[in-house]
Amino acid sequence: MQSERYAEIYNDVYEKNAKYLFGETSPGLRMINQHHEFIRGTGIRHLDVGCGSGHVVALLGSRSFKKDSYGVDISPKAIEISAERIPRHKLSLIEDGAIKHPDKFFHLVTCFDVLEHLDELDILALLSELDRVTIDRGTMFLNISLRESSEVDKFGENLHRTIRPASWWDDLVKFDYYIVDKAEMEISGFKRLR
Repeated sequence: MQSERYAEIYNDVYEKNAKYLFGETSPGLRMINQHHEFIRGTGIRHLDVGCGSGHVVALLGSRSFKKDSYGVDISPKAIEISAERIPRHKLSLIEDGAIKHPDKFFHLVTCFDVLEHLDELDILALLSELDRVTIDRGTMFLNISLRESSEVDKFGENLHRTIRPASWWDDLVKFDYYIVDKAEMEISGFKRLR
């Protein structure tokens, strides 16, 4: 995984674009609010992959959800911002493509608006890490944009590197259940690990 390049890109994004700091624009918070009853029944330990500014980790760790919630991100700047609302020991960096948590540890792993930001080979590597840290019969909950971003990175490339139709993502992830939101141009789905 191109960890250093992604870290450089998203450090720049978090330093220059305030919209990533606010919960109102968070796809993850929107997903949690839409599926809150299901989320409540997914077990205690939770990991948000690509936690950004930490809104999902904070919400699922709150009294409303009572999860033991952790966050990981590729961007040191995002972790620094998250640490303003979440205890620092609940946050860690993804380094060299690795999530620094034990195998089969989390009941729920969320990954919102992240996979489309990666090149295809890096998507496969990250999905493998998500599988590794999710317990057997645990749940992965993913949200993926199906359109180009309106923004480019510091190198002039679109922030959404992998734009594919919902069927491509389903073939890759093998969701147990998914929906396509045509207005938002995104796919959201659950996968229970066997």
